[in-house]
Amino acid sequence: MQDFSSLLVWEKSHAGNSELRQYLHVSRGSAGELDYLLLLAKDLRLLTPCPYDTLEAPVSELKLMLARLTGKISVATQSPKASPKLP
Repeated sequence: MQDFSSLLVWEKSHAGNSELRQYLHVSRGSAGELDYLLLLAKDLRLLTPCPYDTLEAPVSELKLMLARLTGKISVATQSPKASPKLP
């Protein structure tokens, strides 16, 4: 099978880590929104504490995993600072 990542069209259509960072940012926002909606449903007594706890725990874990992955991607893509040229 051909390695598509070496094709110019692939490079132009996939921004690499910056695209992944954007996707992770959107995913973290969606997880935060889900967390808020679960809390709202509990506060409005649409969910009892037991189902809320069952649903909230994996969402919190997912948010933490997304935050860690985003941090690792950001650290891995930071370019080293240019060292000053000595005279």
